[in-house]
Amino acid sequence: MPCSISEQVDGFCDFLGVFIRRKVDTQDISKSFIELSQNSYSEKILKRSGLEDSRPVSTPAEPDRFDQVATDTESQEPEVMKDLLKQQQKMLGSLLYKVGACRPDLAFATHLCSTQKPSVENITRLKRIFRYLRGSKAALRFNYESAAPRVVCYSDASLANAPSGHSIQGNLVLINNHAVYWAAKKQTSVALHTAESELRACSDAVRNAFMINYLLQDLAVPGGAPPEPGIKVLTAGETPTQEASVLLPIACFCGNESVIKIVNSAISSARTRHIRIRLSFMREALLNKPTTLN
Repeated sequence: MPCSISEQVDGFCDFLGVFIRRKVDTQDISKSFIELSQNSYSEKILKRSGLEDSRPVSTPAEPDRFDQVATDTESQEPEVMKDLLKQQQKMLGSLLYKVGACRPDLAFATHLCSTQKPSVENITRLKRIFRYLRGSKAALRFNYESAAPRVVCYSDASLANAPSGHSIQGNLVLINNHAVYWAAKKQTSVALHTAESELRACSDAVRNAFMINYLLQDLAVPGGAPPEPGIKVLTAGETPTQEASVLLPIACFCGNESVIKIVNSAISSARTRHIRIRLSFMREALLNKPTTLN
C-alpha cells in the first residue's frame, strides 16, 4: 500500500512486509519514536512452513549444535537431497529478509544455517529459529533524541569454528543506543590466532561505523551541538554547515586486550606482519579520526 507516513504526525504503513509506525509527541519529544516490525510477515512465513502451531523456544539456536557436521548428507537419495535443498532455500530466504529488515537477534543463527549443506539436522536448526520467531514479537524502535548523535560499534569473533577453519565474526553499529547496522558472517581467510580474527572483526566494525558516520554527514546531522528533532534534508544548492561536516566520535568495543595492545603499539612483530594493512587502517583511524578503541 502507498506509504505517506512522512506527512503524518502519528501514523503507520506497511512497506514490503515491514510495518512502520510513527508517533510524535509535540509536548515531550523524548516520547516520540519510529518503530519497525514484521509480525504479520512472521505469521505468513510460519504458516507457509507449517510451523504456525509449533512450540515456542526462548533462543534461536542451541549451544554447540553448529559444531556438529551433518552425517546423513552423502547417504541421501538425489530426490531427497533436492527436496531438502528446496526447503532449506525457502526457509533461509524468508529468514534473511527478516534479518536484514529489523531482526538483528536472528543474524548469527541464520548465518550459521546458511553455511551448512542441506541436511535433516540443518532443517531442524532452521525450524528452531522459526519456533523462536513464533515466541518473540520483537521490533526496532528509534526514539527521537535531543542529545548529539553518538556512534558506537561492537565486534566479536571466534577462532576456526567453521568446518573450513574460518572464523565467524559479528558486528553491530549503534546511534544513541539504536541499532542501525548489524552483520554476522564467515571471515574470508583463515585466521592464525584469536587476536587476528578479533582484529579483522574490529576493523570491519570501524569501517561500517565510518560508513554510518559519512551518511550522517551527508544528511547534515550536527555533531557538535544537540540537533533539532528529525533530520534536515538539504535542498538543491544548499551545502552542509561546517558544524555538520565534522565527523562524529566513534567508540569501538572489541573486548580483546591483545587487539588493543597491537593497535596502540607502533612496533610490527612476526605475528602481525601478514595483517599490516588492517593494522595500518586501525592505527590511522585512532590517530586521524575521532575513534577510540576499548
